[in-house]
Amino acid sequence: LAAAEDRRGLTQKILTAQEDERRRISRELHDQIGSALTAVLVGIRPLDDVRSPDEITERASELRLITTQALNDIRALAFDMRPSSLDHMGLAATLAQDAVRFRERLGIDVDFHRDETAEGRLPRDLETAVYRATHTALVNVLQHAEARHVSILLTHSPHDLSVIVEDDGGGFDVDAVLAGPVDGRFGLLSMEERMRPFSGRVTVESTPDVGTTVFIQVGLTGDD
Repeated sequence: LAAAEDRRGLTQKILTAQEDERRRISRELHDQIGSALTAVLVGIRPLDDVRSPDEITERASELRLITTQALNDIRALAFDMRPSSLDHMGLAATLAQDAVRFRERLGIDVDFHRDETAEGRLPRDLETAVYRATHTALVNVLQHAEARHVSILLTHSPHDLSVIVEDDGGGFDVDAVLAGPVDGRFGLLSMEERMRPFSGRVTVESTPDVGTTVFIQVGLTGDD
């Protein structure tokens, strides 16, 4: 009964989170992209009346900056929705990009390492699930851990795949969180839900004031 309640609560939280994300993207498209394109349009209109080459050059430079920022904003929104690199370059490249984005945007030291002995791409659905679970682990670190350093290790062999996300943040009591309400463990439950269709496992080890390690593992040969 408790497990069924958890699943219902988790499903509702996922739906709410998806709707919140759509609302955020819609707002950013309207506020950032809409404002940038409006500024470009307003800047273009007076160019017909400009006679000085220096003024034309100055206006063009301003418009170039506005357009570049709008393009960067669009790319960031597209990456948040679904990184194109996940389709074109695979899981490892996308996780490496994630590390760079978190490092540049939030000023946290994020390192990515890979140890791959298997060749070829994984099934698209599996790569997506592992990426989303890992991304959730990173977001949890950034929102709650107050960490200074985060490391991501991807290991891919012919028999299994694992991602380890380790931080040096404040840590938490894992048993207490898992025994608590769904709201307090939504991130952990959503990672487990991502990996469930592939018989994957998500394990969390944490020590208060020391840090947290998240293990995301899935077998590739049907073995547990």
